[in-house]
This record gives sequence, C-alpha cells and structure tokens, in this order.
Amino acid sequence: MTFWILLLIIFLLFLILKKREDQPTLTEESSSILEEEQVLEIQRKFERRRKELKYAPDTPSEKEMYIYENLMRGWFYTLSGKHRYDNEMIQKIRKDWVNYMSLLEEASTDNYLALESDDEETEMDYRDDHIKAVLQLNAIEDAFAHLMGEKEFQQLENTRKQPYSFFLKDGSDKDLITKME
Repeated sequence: MTFWILLLIIFLLFLILKKREDQPTLTEESSSILEEEQVLEIQRKFERRRKELKYAPDTPSEKEMYIYENLMRGWFYTLSGKHRYDNEMIQKIRKDWVNYMSLLEEASTDNYLALESDDEETEMDYRDDHIKAVLQLNAIEDAFAHLMGEKEFQQLENTRKQPYSFFLKDGSDKDLITKME
C-alpha cells in the first residue's frame, strides 16, 4: 500500500514539474513583439494541457475555467479585433492574455502545493505565491471586463459571486451565463 502511495506522489510531482516546463511565461515572450500566431499557439498548448490534465489535483477550479472559457477567451478575441490597429494596446492585450493563462496554472499549482506541504514555512511560501497569482488574475479579468463595458463587468462580478459548486468540471455549461443574469 505504501509503495502505491509513494508511486502516486512521484507521478503527481512528475506531472507538476512537466506542466511547469511547458507553461508559457511572459518573460519568454517579453523580449520581442508578440504576434497573433504566437499567442494562439500558447493558447492552444494551454487548452491541450487543460484537457489532458483535467482531473489532476492541481488544475484550475471549475469556476476559474468557466471564467476562462466563457468570458475571458471571448473578450480576448473581441478586444484583439477591436484594437488590431493600435500596436501598443494589442501588445498589452496579448501579453496580459499570455500572462493570464500562465497565472491560471501557477495559482492552482501553488494552491495544491500549499495544501500538500508538510512544513508551515513552505506552505506559507506557496500560499503567498497563490495569493499573488490570484490577485494578478483578478486584475487582468477586471481590465478586460472594463475594456468590454459595464455589462461584461457585471457579468464577471455575478460569476465570481457564485459558489464553486455551481460550476461543472469542464466549465462548459454556457446556460449558466443566462441563469446568473
């Protein structure tokens, strides 16, 4: 029994480390201009990882994935189209979007590692990293919602107010948007 638990822990740590290696970071992209194709490739890899690791213990919550899939992704496409001729603004939107996807993974991994930590100091370090990532996620969500308009900001607020149990594991129930209005 102990062997299988140890094997499971090693496997989970392997998945976490692999995910962190594959995780897009803003610093990798910040040295140059982010092209649309680069952003879409990063997004494709992010979404592929989400499908492959959907039930891993360190994946984003149903609520976080619902916001990503049903609000943020559409807003990113809309804002990208709206600001396509404003180079400074489109770069900010693209960098925020890449950062958002990275932070979603980082926040959930840090939360999981905090919960699994054996010593209090390590737990607090991971907890602090989790809180910082969540604050940055919320700031990006707020910025996108404000750029979209008051209705979208209210939609984001309504979604945030819902309990976690309100959301499905795959974040795909688009009817929830109408239930919240």
